[in-house]
Amino acid sequence: MTGDLGAAFTGGTATFAGGSFTGLEQYREIVGSNFDDNITLGNATQGTDNNANNTTGFVGLYGRDGNDVLTGGTASNDLYGDNGNDTLNGLGGNDRLTGGAGADTLNGGDGRDTAFFSSRFSDYTIATDAAGVTYITDNRSSSPDGIDTLTSVEILQFSDRTFQLIANVAPVATNDTFNATSGNALIITPAELLANDTDGNADPLSVLIGAQPAHGTLVTDAQGNFVYTSDPAFSGTDTFTYRASDGLAQSGFATVTLTVAQVPVNTVDVTVSGGLAPGQIGNATVTYTHNGEATFRPRYCWCRRPAH
Repeated sequence: MTGDLGAAFTGGTATFAGGSFTGLEQYREIVGSNFDDNITLGNATQGTDNNANNTTGFVGLYGRDGNDVLTGGTASNDLYGDNGNDTLNGLGGNDRLTGGAGADTLNGGDGRDTAFFSSRFSDYTIATDAAGVTYITDNRSSSPDGIDTLTSVEILQFSDRTFQLIANVAPVATNDTFNATSGNALIITPAELLANDTDGNADPLSVLIGAQPAHGTLVTDAQGNFVYTSDPAFSGTDTFTYRASDGLAQSGFATVTLTVAQVPVNTVDVTVSGGLAPGQIGNATVTYTHNGEATFRPRYCWCRRPAH
């Protein structure tokens, strides 16, 4: 059975009796059947999940029994396979993946993804092959969690500790330069500051402002941009610093150098040529100069006022 029920609801819980479903981006929680389900989210927005790990801020897919295939969307999803040999595909976002019982396959996709296991770290064996595929074996009696196969999963969460499967690498921030004019606002977007910064895990980055400028103000507007305004009479070089953050680690400080120029002042000079002195009769040329450049030269006649 196949269906597209994504537009049927705008929230809540969808429960299925088995089959294959796609386009479920309107749901906040999807619960499968006790059969083999194939459930795929669209570009899901983050919601609330009450079953899978009792988390908030995630769209939840709960497979229940059967050999299920659960595929997330571009947001951070919570995928819970439960019983059976399940396949969980996180795709985008920082996903939370729980295979449950059985031999499960967990593909994290993009972001910083976490796989959950029901017992202590010491109850499992962790092995990674040359291709970067990790195998987690439950060594307890009857092996309730089975053997799980993981790709693109960075963090393992056990009942007693967190294990960094792929160590997080702190981002690297690089200095930036901008030009401004005295007393006028300069808007700098986070994307402009981060354009030349890097992260070894390809994590999304955010900006953390450090030292404030010495000759002006730096504020954040409603859109999250940084607005620099120099002191009215200042011209020269001003600076502020920031760090790039991936949510787990921060870069060292990068310096943003601001070259502030004075706003040009318009000047008009008037010169008179022609050798005439006040009271003399004759012609003269008046030259108007704007910012050092002659603009126009009208000729004037100084004449004797007629007698009445």
